[in-house]
Amino acid sequence: MVFRVKQRGKILEIAQATLDEKGLSALQARPIAVEANCAIGTLYNIFGSLDGLILATNATSLRLLLQSVSQALVEVRDQPLEVKLQRLASAYLDFAIAHPNRWRAIFEHQVQSPDQITRDYREQHTALLDLAIDVVGPFIDDESRRAATAYAIFGSIHGIIALALDRKTGDFDHAQTRWQVQRVISLLTQGLNAEKTGTAASEPTGNV
Repeated sequence: MVFRVKQRGKILEIAQATLDEKGLSALQARPIAVEANCAIGTLYNIFGSLDGLILATNATSLRLLLQSVSQALVEVRDQPLEVKLQRLASAYLDFAIAHPNRWRAIFEHQVQSPDQITRDYREQHTALLDLAIDVVGPFIDDESRRAATAYAIFGSIHGIIALALDRKTGDFDHAQTRWQVQRVISLLTQGLNAEKTGTAASEPTGNV
């Protein structure tokens, strides 16, 4: 049992280092097993499949991301809405820049075996969105709209960062990307504040 735990930790460490250096496509069972000095069968026995190994690797990345953004919010827990959202978005951007391959893998990996997604993994995904829901909660009474707003905020920031890091709009410009994130948060905050005070424009209906 102890050996199995150590072997699991060793394989995960190698997978994380491989992901950091070469990206998601480099997470292949055979080279990782060779580096871990174990049989491919051992890797599959521990993680169930390559899919299971990738999910376990992403779970580690998710945990690190969640810790980073949670700590950022703790530091501004008594601050106004915009300060909280700016800090949340900034921490998310900082993680993506510091760990681009880990960040991409969390969202780019297409799960082949949904039954291998652990409860802990699902809860971490939920907890990440819950941070944004908790921040905007006091400004939105309706629970479903609260979650939808949090998704909109997350999607906006994630999209800006993804386009920038993938260089879809030109070379990556750190300062410009940070300004874009801050600008979107500022505009979103103005809208939420206006909605709370009853001065916002009518809400979109969802019909185009």
